[in-house]
Amino acid sequence: MFHAKLGRMSVAEPRRIVLFRHAKADWPQVADHERPLADRGRKDAAVAGRKLADSGIAFDLALCSTSTRTRETWKLAV
Repeated sequence: MFHAKLGRMSVAEPRRIVLFRHAKADWPQVADHERPLADRGRKDAAVAGRKLADSGIAFDLALCSTSTRTRETWKLAV
């Protein structure tokens, strides 16, 4: 198995996939893709990011949607 970013991987290496959903979004009159985070969502994203950092999990790769709420969540969590 080969991934350009990760290089050669051993089958014996443990793998971990972390799924991180966007935080609470607001409901303004904009397209769904453009909805920002609610105040609560911004706070929750920062808390979740601290907990994730405390877990000691190191990321090799992150995939993130282009939606506003998802990008905001990512920026606040990392």
